[in-house]
Amino acid sequence: MLEVYEIYFALLILSGFISLNLSFYIWWRYWLEKRVKPASVFALLMVSVTIWTFASALALINQNPSQTYFLEQFKYIGILFIPPSWIIFSLQWTGRKNWLNKRRIYFIYLISILFLILIFTDSLHHLIWSSIDYVQIGSYLDISVMHGIGWWLILAYSYLLILIGTVYLVKGLLNLRNIYRKQAIILLLGCLIPWIANAIYALNISIIPKIDFSPSTFIFTALVFSWGFSQFRLIDVIPIARDAVFENMNDPVFILDIKNKIIDITPSAQKILNCNATEVIGKKVGDAFPDQHNFIKQLGEEKESQVEVCLFKKEQNFCFDMQITPLYDSDNNFNGRIVVLRDITDRKESEEMIRKSEAAYRAIFENTGTATIIVEEDDTISLANNCFQKLSGYTREEIEGAKKLNFFLASKDSERMKEYMRFRSGENKDSAKKSQELQLVDKAGNLKDILLMIDFIPGTKNSVISILDVTAQKMVLNELRDAHELLYTINKDLERKVKDRTARIERLIKQKDEFINQLGHDLKTPLTPIMALLPIIKEKTEKFEDKELLEVLNRNIYYMRDLVNKTIDLAKLNSDKIEFSIEDTILLSEVENIIKNNHILFEENNINVINKIDGDILVKADKLRLNELFNNLITNSIKYTLEEGGTITFDAKELGDFIKISIKDTGIGLTEKQIDHIFEEFYKADDSRHDLDSSGLGLPICKRIVKKHGGDIWAESRGKEKGSTFYFTLINGKT
Repeated sequence: MLEVYEIYFALLILSGFISLNLSFYIWWRYWLEKRVKPASVFALLMVSVTIWTFASALALINQNPSQTYFLEQFKYIGILFIPPSWIIFSLQWTGRKNWLNKRRIYFIYLISILFLILIFTDSLHHLIWSSIDYVQIGSYLDISVMHGIGWWLILAYSYLLILIGTVYLVKGLLNLRNIYRKQAIILLLGCLIPWIANAIYALNISIIPKIDFSPSTFIFTALVFSWGFSQFRLIDVIPIARDAVFENMNDPVFILDIKNKIIDITPSAQKILNCNATEVIGKKVGDAFPDQHNFIKQLGEEKESQVEVCLFKKEQNFCFDMQITPLYDSDNNFNGRIVVLRDITDRKESEEMIRKSEAAYRAIFENTGTATIIVEEDDTISLANNCFQKLSGYTREEIEGAKKLNFFLASKDSERMKEYMRFRSGENKDSAKKSQELQLVDKAGNLKDILLMIDFIPGTKNSVISILDVTAQKMVLNELRDAHELLYTINKDLERKVKDRTARIERLIKQKDEFINQLGHDLKTPLTPIMALLPIIKEKTEKFEDKELLEVLNRNIYYMRDLVNKTIDLAKLNSDKIEFSIEDTILLSEVENIIKNNHILFEENNINVINKIDGDILVKADKLRLNELFNNLITNSIKYTLEEGGTITFDAKELGDFIKISIKDTGIGLTEKQIDHIFEEFYKADDSRHDLDSSGLGLPICKRIVKKHGGDIWAESRGKEKGSTFYFTLINGKT
């Protein structure tokens, strides 16, 4: 008996080392280097075998019962990872990867892990081993156990997985050919020997009943697999199952027997024909698809053929290229046919679009309204439209393929056109002009001025040339050139006359301003003593009637003085010699001073003043002229305020490089006609036309001041009795 244990122990050690080396070889050779998917699972399978064999060997030589018990439990890590690894490998090897997803793989291994938990907690529930006895045989310590219900569940689970994996391999053995069949035989041999040994132990029919020879038989498995790797590329080349190929074909495929009954059909064909395989397999094509007459008609002959068919689906036609291949048995008897459909709907639609595009192109080519030709690389005209026929006087038959472009050009242009076309076809074609002005000779010998617009057709060396007959335009251009020369002469003479007239007007304006200035001084000289003496005379006069006459005289004298002063002021503002002292001015400070200086005038006329101007607004202005501008506008607003009083509002806003300033009143307002003329010299609103307090020069002076500042001034009003707003702009001091 001792000799048996010694042999058993030696086989375990040898089996473990071979399995360990084989697992490392598979992992390195086929997974790390080649990334063959089944290799990782196969390596895990061999690692599990290694754990089982080494744990069994260590448990046998260990003399400590508790450690032996632990090793007996530990070996089940290998035992329980073999069945799930085997079935996963079998499914991968036979090409049934669709069934394998991460959730199912995790679930299979999770069951093994749950069984492992039961094994390592067996001392608490004894579901795995109901009793354990230790038997000492020489230097070996063996275990004699009574298996519990949990152990039998593990056995059933393991056998079920191994059986399923083996069934798939057997199916592969029956369906595969050549090297793949030999690979399947090797895998089955490697699996069956340990499985049979384990079944003998589990059923207690071994001639040595207490020893489980299953792990030791893996030495045979490892050797068989090693032979398979060296001779038949066991993992390197794996078969692809017929189901995997057939089920995943993109092209619709039918397999028919000699009576046109459907034997098999791919999912893609089911989708195209809106059917289910279980409904149509076994039926004749005509019965399964009664509406597909065109398709059924092509299946009548035995010979190999390739035709285009249309299948009707959901009120739409789909076009297919149908390849029919007859099937023959080993005696060369007709056995059925394979029908493969390739969807050419998009191609047919593209062909139809091309056909329509060609028709549209021909219609456009013929009806552009411009003479158009297609010129080949050798300058031969291959296409000419109706307009070119009319232009040249030749028929299409006389032109297309018969004449070159230079045939139609005047002799002086022929060589120039050849040189141009050579340049256009060279490296500098992008820099060449796309148009040329030449002369064409028609069939009657008439010369016609033409404009050629030339471009190359992409992907070819052919040119498309559009030709415009510009003979009439050339005549018009010549007439226009003559007219232009005449107009140029007239224009030069007119410019001279305008220049002379402008100089004369400028002299007259200068004389006027000098006259007004001199007149003003001449008038101011006698007015000064009169204005000084009239108040004295008025004081010495006792009669009331004389005093009233003197008052009228005094008022008119003051009106004349104001008129003279403003006339002189306006004349100065019209002069280019006057200079403004422009400086950065805080607008709010200036306006507040002006309001303060006019407060008595505001109070006498019951005027409420509102100042909305911000303190940070800065303008470029002559302060003296700015005060004059505001005083004139304030005087104008007060003058036309209603008798009961009103409101004057000052405001200013930034508009980029300018400041927009407004003075708004609630006075009598303005009409559109008045707004159009209000800044004209001596113009008065109707209500004050005969008012001696108004000279009609205040607003024109305001306009000159604003213009001298580089700004603009205007007025707005919503109409009579609705007030007026005067706006003007000054340069922003912040720019």
